[in-house]
Amino acid sequence: GKSTLLDLLLGIQIPSSGEILIDNNNLENFDLISYRDKISVVTQDPFLFNISIIDNLKWSNNNINEQQLKKCLDLAKCPDFIDKLPDKLNTIVGERGMKLSGGQRQRISLARALVNEPDILILDEPTSSLDKESEELIFESLRQISKFTTIILVTHDDKILSLADKIYSIQDGSVIN
Repeated sequence: GKSTLLDLLLGIQIPSSGEILIDNNNLENFDLISYRDKISVVTQDPFLFNISIIDNLKWSNNNINEQQLKKCLDLAKCPDFIDKLPDKLNTIVGERGMKLSGGQRQRISLARALVNEPDILILDEPTSSLDKESEELIFESLRQISKFTTIILVTHDDKILSLADKIYSIQDGSVIN
């Protein structure tokens, strides 16, 4: 289902029949490295390294400047909780980010995805397992991000689906419109 579809969109798997078209061009004709450089992915269970928040953010783009970093953090609604941490951006997040709440991990993962200024942002169940406040913050972030980035969103959440221009469903192994 959804994992296979995401793998197909990323060029990790090749379709056994049919083709994946990006702007009417077959994905098989793309330079996959260049194509993937334009995509950021935030998974359902975000992974953070056992390093500081700032190092987790710079992991995907060490050349980001302070202004760009602030923009990413603002878009992902991070400053409200980071400012309350004793070491702020230098706070060590723990193994897999476990020193933070699920919502905080998800927002840092979203900020890290934005650091690369992706053309396409893929989100897999971004609000599952989050409390209502974190869910609301992610929803507002996506509303803002969707103004300048294509978002491919995998979700069962009707509220998040309300952001979509187009909705596709998977039924019995087929994508339907």
